[in-house]
Amino acid sequence: VEQARHTFASTDPEGYARTCDALATVDLRDRAASLTVPAMIVCGQDDAPAFRDGATWLAGTAGDGTVHWLPGRHACAVENPAKFAELLAASTLG
Repeated sequence: VEQARHTFASTDPEGYARTCDALATVDLRDRAASLTVPAMIVCGQDDAPAFRDGATWLAGTAGDGTVHWLPGRHACAVENPAKFAELLAASTLG
């Protein structure tokens, strides 16, 4: 948690704001089905509805239809590193 806190705290606010602006305007949904790499979709059980809906949509469009739900919110992989590592180790991604 301390490492994540330090990373977020040391992020350049201007760069972060510009990234948010870019993400707010880009829409690549029409390209998701053309992904040719394996994808494992992971989302926080308590994440905002838009992220949960997006994860479900992405899993059905570019993945095998499976969403791996971890406890927590948007940083669930950071909040649950052992469980996230377990999912990666058990996957066929690599």
